[in-house]
Amino acid sequence: QACVGDDFNPNSDAQVRDLLFKQCGFSPVMFTKSRQPSVDFDSLIQISELATDDLEPLFTLLIEQRRLSKLLSTYLKEFILDSNGRLHTQYTLHVTPTGRLSSRRPNLQNIPDGLAKDLFVSAPGFVFKERDYSQIELRILAEITQDETWLRAFAAGEDVHEYTTADLFSVKRENVEKWQRDFAKTFTYGAILYGGKAKTVRRQALNRALRARRKTGSVVVIPPVGEIEKCQTEFFKKHPGIFAYQEGIRQEIARNGSVRSDSGRLRIFLIRSDSAQRAGYNFPIQEFASHVIRRAMVRLHTALEEPNGMNLQVHDSLLSELEEGKAEELDAEVIKPIMEDPIMIRGRMVTFPTDAKGGYSWGSLKKVA
Repeated sequence: QACVGDDFNPNSDAQVRDLLFKQCGFSPVMFTKSRQPSVDFDSLIQISELATDDLEPLFTLLIEQRRLSKLLSTYLKEFILDSNGRLHTQYTLHVTPTGRLSSRRPNLQNIPDGLAKDLFVSAPGFVFKERDYSQIELRILAEITQDETWLRAFAAGEDVHEYTTADLFSVKRENVEKWQRDFAKTFTYGAILYGGKAKTVRRQALNRALRARRKTGSVVVIPPVGEIEKCQTEFFKKHPGIFAYQEGIRQEIARNGSVRSDSGRLRIFLIRSDSAQRAGYNFPIQEFASHVIRRAMVRLHTALEEPNGMNLQVHDSLLSELEEGKAEELDAEVIKPIMEDPIMIRGRMVTFPTDAKGGYSWGSLKKVA
């Protein structure tokens, strides 16, 4: 209000549109489903890159206001605690088509890093231990397709995104720059794992890079759509097993209108479209990942004796609250062996490794050996 007047309401999309597109003369970068110029968080970040220096304070305030407003409305206002100061979410198994657990009332699987996670602390005398499956979806894809490059990288404990980056940018692995790895990671998940189109992948990479730039001042270099399309073509030439896997999914959906995962779950597609094919690529992978963590949860439920226990499941990670004096022992002798117990996939027993973190609040967890 100090910048643009006392009657300005930053929560009003109509007023923000009027300010940006009429008064300041910016052109929209994205549109809503109702064809209105978008003024969401990512749109504001992209528009801010076009602003002159004198408008930078306005965009800094607008973006920070949007971030804090979402934090307040989505993650803070709906918390209802029990008499012991505990917050309870509800998990459902039937909502997601891949079998992943979904959290509601409140949704604790979308809590952002930072202030919101700092609110969650362990009880006196207890500590949090979190174990996260390391790149499990990429490992499953490598096992399903028997991709030699990725399997070799995983077996050696190396960074698979470094391999992809080196391929995409034709550089040696030791010369890979951070912005290149960041783009390669977005490319691997967006274009390969989820079968996204080049335009969508570029938008995802640009939004993430611009967010990082506002925080750290990092360089923003994103290849154009045509280059990303070439990257996809070259990637599949170097990884023929992954191309054959996706082609098999396409044929299965066209023939049967459905896809079955390795653990037996069936997903039916009522409309056999491009979007169905893209969802089909990821379904067997994400479903098997959810199968792995559900198996671990069932076993840990009986293996951890009260007052120790699991507190939270967030996609590929489990957060446990353990007695401080027993935490290291329980993590090493109970949680890690159960989560990393080999499981059968395509006739082979495979171990999916985990990374461990610990701390007294969810937001301050630090990586441990």
